[in-house]
Amino acid sequence: NGQVLWNSCNNPKQANSSCLARTSLVDPSHISPLLSQQPSSPWVSGEPECSWSGVVCSDVPVAQHVVLKGQGITSTIPTELGLLSALQLVDLSENNFSGSIPTELATVQILHLSNNNLAGTIPLRLWNARNLRSLDLSRNMLNGTIPTIVGMMRTLQNWNMMSNRLVGSIPTEIGNMRDLRKLNLSFNQMTGTIPSELAVVRFLEDLVLHDNNFVGSIPSELGNLLSLEMLRLSRNSLNGTIPEQIYNLNQLFVLELDENSFSGTLSTRVGDLLGLEILTVSRNMMTGFLPTELARLTGLGFVFLHLNQFNGSVPIEYCSIVDLRLDADCAPQDSPPQPCICCSHCCNRGTGVCLFANSSMT
Repeated sequence: NGQVLWNSCNNPKQANSSCLARTSLVDPSHISPLLSQQPSSPWVSGEPECSWSGVVCSDVPVAQHVVLKGQGITSTIPTELGLLSALQLVDLSENNFSGSIPTELATVQILHLSNNNLAGTIPLRLWNARNLRSLDLSRNMLNGTIPTIVGMMRTLQNWNMMSNRLVGSIPTEIGNMRDLRKLNLSFNQMTGTIPSELAVVRFLEDLVLHDNNFVGSIPSELGNLLSLEMLRLSRNSLNGTIPEQIYNLNQLFVLELDENSFSGTLSTRVGDLLGLEILTVSRNMMTGFLPTELARLTGLGFVFLHLNQFNGSVPIEYCSIVDLRLDADCAPQDSPPQPCICCSHCCNRGTGVCLFANSSMT
């Protein structure tokens, strides 16, 4: 408790596990790198644990939060943290932690370890965590696959695995994660198709899967995700047409589909996405005429249409959108040419080069 020093186990009221945690944490062989790297004070000391930098205690007082974000710590993560039975939040992000993730941290509710040098596979027990609400392991060197037992993480709301080395597919059991709000698996090496089971995760707000190797088409069932605000699927190997059901997502403000192999037209129903701010469909194989209905989206800031096979000119109605960056295939030597009087950049389908619209393209 707050009156007993962390290097003491003399209080008979202390449970054995708590006593062990204290002894281990002050043992330099376990955690010496943390002793001297806090800028204001040592992380462990002879003071009560609730006075340690980065430790937040409850009224009782027992340690509930360990927050050491951005302290420049170089170490492995001590497994003894898991012996703190009341621990709810661990945030060790933006440090230089290396090694693997301790299995013992699977009991917390919030685990943020982003921007470190962690490696290896994610412990199986963590995939099966029943109380976890937020898991951010982004920007590490973690590898392996997502196992089917991920569906047991039914309390998880925020899940960020961006910029790791994950492989394999998204298991269909992800549909059991009914509380999930934000999912980011971008910048990995994942394969397979996008599971239609995501459509039953009805509170999903962000679906971020760009920069992987996903194949197949966009499941039309994703049109049932009426809370979705961000759909980012760029730089995969997706194909087929954009499902009409996607235009049911009236909360969407980011729709990024560029650098895939999508075909077909851009539907007139794009004008139903009234909150849209970013639309990117560049570097696909889309055809047909551009819909004038896009001009209804007065909040648009970025529209990338270039390096497709659209016909006709860029509708003049788009020019009414204030502060719009608009890129299209309006290079004068393109065949067929696609005139645009208010484009920011004009691209040449043949060369793939894009220049400012007022530049000479020879």
